[in-house]
Amino acid sequence: MKNSIIIISLVLLAACTNKRSPIPDMPVNLDFNIISTAPQLTSLGGFCEFTEPKKAADLLGYGGIVVFHAFDDVYCAFDMSCPVEAEPNIRVYSDNTGTARCGKCGAEFFLGDGNAFPIKENSKFPLRKYRVYFNAAYNNIYVTR
Repeated sequence: MKNSIIIISLVLLAACTNKRSPIPDMPVNLDFNIISTAPQLTSLGGFCEFTEPKKAADLLGYGGIVVFHAFDDVYCAFDMSCPVEAEPNIRVYSDNTGTARCGKCGAEFFLGDGNAFPIKENSKFPLRKYRVYFNAAYNNIYVTR
């Protein structure tokens, strides 16, 4: 009985560790007004990529942040670092079809549903997702980890 519990625990532990994104946890703090900073986000399928801080308090994760206006009318944000390459300077870049693509390995991710799951089989992981808070009264977006 005791051996069974140990074996099951080890299997569960191994399964959990294999599902962890290769993109490290990094500080995230991004706060902006849609109208003045990223008016393209007012439309479904609109996106804005942040790779350089605009304010001293901006913390952009590991490889930058892409904010996307998903097709179900919610805002989502993802780290731009490609999980296949796992390097901060190798990024995915988005288009208004809801797809983000890595220029180095060709990995593609679908942002349109707010999940950024891989489209091609060359990635086991989706893009690292961040929390988005939208204040509709002021058109402000706040992104955090």
